[in-house]
Amino acid sequence: AFGRMTLHASAIERNGRVTAFVGGTGVGKSTLAWECSKAGSAAVADDTLPVRFEDGPSAPLDQALNPVGAVCFLQRGSAEPELTRLDATAALQQQVENGFGEHGDSEIWAHQFDSYHRLVEAVPHFDLTIPDDRARLPEVVAWLHGELDMVVA
Repeated sequence: AFGRMTLHASAIERNGRVTAFVGGTGVGKSTLAWECSKAGSAAVADDTLPVRFEDGPSAPLDQALNPVGAVCFLQRGSAEPELTRLDATAALQQQVENGFGEHGDSEIWAHQFDSYHRLVEAVPHFDLTIPDDRARLPEVVAWLHGELDMVVA
């Protein structure tokens, strides 16, 4: 339906804002959200995150709408965690590559692309690369919480 979209994301709520971890199957979205929840954030979505566009992008949580504060495209493999802000073009490209889209139906695809564009304009998007080592997740989460506290207002 128009006025909303669904991201292929797991998500956390921290300080009243939702951060979406977007990425392909098996990249660690759910695991990262769960680890963040053990360290003080609330896990609010697992694999799909509905987003509404009423007074800006927001996610419905427990019958309330919480603003989306950031979208992080998750990857694994770096030696140290990295959070890199994307410009609008790169963020839109990542949304298209990682999104649920009905490419065969031009009206639905046009709406989906418009929704991606609206989200990119309203919310900072980042590449988030984390080490491919589960034992390091607690330290990665502590680092990530600090980073998110600085960039998600």
